[in-house]
Amino acid sequence: MRRIFASRPSPAMAVAFVALLAALSGTAIALPGTSSVDSGDIKNNAVRSKDIRNNNVRGADVRNGSLTGTDVRNDSLTGLDINESTLGQVPSANSANTAGSANTANSANTANSAENANSVDGQSAAKVFYNAATDSAAQTILDFGGLVLTASCPAGVLTVEASSGNTDSFIHSLINEEDEAEDDTFGGGDTFQLVPTSVNTLSDSLEGVLTYANDTGSVVSMTFAGETGGGTPNNPDCSFYGNALGG
Repeated sequence: MRRIFASRPSPAMAVAFVALLAALSGTAIALPGTSSVDSGDIKNNAVRSKDIRNNNVRGADVRNGSLTGTDVRNDSLTGLDINESTLGQVPSANSANTAGSANTANSANTANSAENANSVDGQSAAKVFYNAATDSAAQTILDFGGLVLTASCPAGVLTVEASSGNTDSFIHSLINEEDEAEDDTFGGGDTFQLVPTSVNTLSDSLEGVLTYANDTGSVVSMTFAGETGGGTPNNPDCSFYGNALGG
């Protein structure tokens, strides 16, 4: 027994013992210190979401131009996340840029009516507004589509005459739904009393419609109202106002 304990292990035994210790200790190797791990120490595709602390990845950690729409949750971006000055114009928004020009049109040739012509469905519209004191000089208040209207206020009575430079014209009027008149050979220097004296003697106010056409194909339709003695605004002695549509 004494000889067994006194004998030294053979070289083969020593090698086997070292191999056993290596197997039992595993492959772990102690790191030299803090901040010493680099990409070469990490297995490719090994880091997962649970290995990263929440809210720690920053913009500098993401490659520029690498994120796409699939990386952003639907309906999550707001106006604060977008620089609006970098956005281009919405294609259909350009239509709004031309909306303001829709009111531009030719000025109608009038006196004391301040009317402007505007395009309405391929036709032109004109406004008439006349206010005058007793015995004011006659004024042309409409020259539109071949139809000319002249207004005056003799002795404080509203008078409106129609004329046309076309020799072959037609005119028709209806006032207060009862006083109707027409001239199918109108034109060439003729005059047509749009506000006849009979109407002024029956009432101090009136409303009506007028239709005019000539041989060139021009057609004018007009609605109007008038008043004798205290019209509006500013209570002049004679007033006449309306809108005409022609083409």
